[in-house]
Amino acid sequence: MTKTNRMLFAALLVLVMIFTAACTGKDANTPATTTSAATGNDTKPVPGFIGSVLYDQDGIKVTVTDYVTDHFYGPELYVTVTNSTDKDVLFKSELLSVNGYMMNNALASGEVTAGAEEALCFVFSNEEMARCGIEELSRLEFYITICDCATGEALTTPKLVALHLTEECNMNVDASGEVVYDKDGIRIIFKGVKEDLMYQGAVYFFVENQSGRNISIFNKEISLNGVSCADFFRIDVRHDLYALDCIYLWDLSSYNLESLDQIDTIALNLQVVEYETEEVIDTVAVNINN
Repeated sequence: MTKTNRMLFAALLVLVMIFTAACTGKDANTPATTTSAATGNDTKPVPGFIGSVLYDQDGIKVTVTDYVTDHFYGPELYVTVTNSTDKDVLFKSELLSVNGYMMNNALASGEVTAGAEEALCFVFSNEEMARCGIEELSRLEFYITICDCATGEALTTPKLVALHLTEECNMNVDASGEVVYDKDGIRIIFKGVKEDLMYQGAVYFFVENQSGRNISIFNKEISLNGVSCADFFRIDVRHDLYALDCIYLWDLSSYNLESLDQIDTIALNLQVVEYETEEVIDTVAVNINN
């Protein structure tokens, strides 16, 4: 996803928060210190998931308080973070997935004052879910990390939690397309160039991660027909999951193009890194004939 798109999404999410009174969490910068992800997985039952406790550790409690499906942007899941400690903390959600697909735009974070509680809201994009063939939110998974607001240090090891909202989890895995990378359990597949409602186009990629570790894949620019532009792309993918994301093309004229039909070649310099440590796993040049 491009850097510009992430900025626009952030602005849209702010507007959503303004018009949704229950979303009262504060945004905060990502702490510099990152710890390795835990392997535990807490599964919550379907009946009465409202009120389910997702996290209860070291004075921090996270409780599901509401679920709204008729919002114009997409489903909303509300949680309350209760801080019974004597420190101001930052609640972070990371590596969130829905029905086996990564949803990198649905993350929530917020500061919670010592001895207080804060309501936070996860907003899931209908467009992003439809792209992955997801008809409804069935199984939600993400890591919870609690950090010290004063130092930015993680107070606990990230914990993977899971919430079942429905009995059945519909998954539609379409791995068709041109394989541009296949190594050590990581596959990247070019899915084509498509029109987009907000942008002038988008270059789609499917990612399958069976590498045994959480990864991030990114590049700093994309070249169309030999003309480069700094449209940024990054996907975070947990082990044993999938992602379907894209590079949004903000302005075709910056590539000396008038339409998507004129795209003949696509070139990328992808870097695959370990999510927790950002250690480089591999760097690969990708050249695609469209």
